[in-house]
Amino acid sequence: MPECVSYTMSHQYDKNGVLPGKVGVSTLLYGALGLLVAGALDWVGLLGKGDQRILDFIFEPVFRGVVNMEFGIAVTLPLTGVLCFGLAFSVLDSGGMWRRFLLGLTVAVLVLALVPTLALWGIYFPPMVCLVGIFWTWFTSIIYAGHHQMPCDDIITQSTVPYEVPVAVSEPLPEVEPDKVEENIVDEEEIQEPLDPDEKYKPSEV
Repeated sequence: MPECVSYTMSHQYDKNGVLPGKVGVSTLLYGALGLLVAGALDWVGLLGKGDQRILDFIFEPVFRGVVNMEFGIAVTLPLTGVLCFGLAFSVLDSGGMWRRFLLGLTVAVLVLALVPTLALWGIYFPPMVCLVGIFWTWFTSIIYAGHHQMPCDDIITQSTVPYEVPVAVSEPLPEVEPDKVEENIVDEEEIQEPLDPDEKYKPSEV
């Protein structure tokens, strides 16, 4: 029985000894993980302190002492879910570690950019829930993609293989025997034209 189990497990690996990864199930798992962690930390009150510190820091220079509206958890949590599942899918379906790092950095910058952008209308967007959610989603997706062979990695590997251009090999020319070459040589005297055009009409001497 143990031999059968080891035989089955050995066939789950690819030729490089790495487990093949799955994009769909992993996207749901790590997107939900980031969303749950962010929601739980906000529920216990750890993220609210960070949002308040950010508001205190930009209250005077940005809001001029007046905040017309502040987004609550009913807005930030659904937005966090969209960002977490979208980021998980993008990271797991993008080949190359540098692309995965760039995706996480881009999403974080976009979330932070919402704070001064909405502040132009006097709206405060608390970013901590979104930042914590996308961080945990990005971190776990990076770990999973680094230990598994993702489908996008196979495409990149195939695209980097140099393409060999087929070269047509010409057939060698047939060898010509020396006797046949001599037969094909035409005597120069036969192809020379007479100097006088009327010479051929003169009577021949007896």
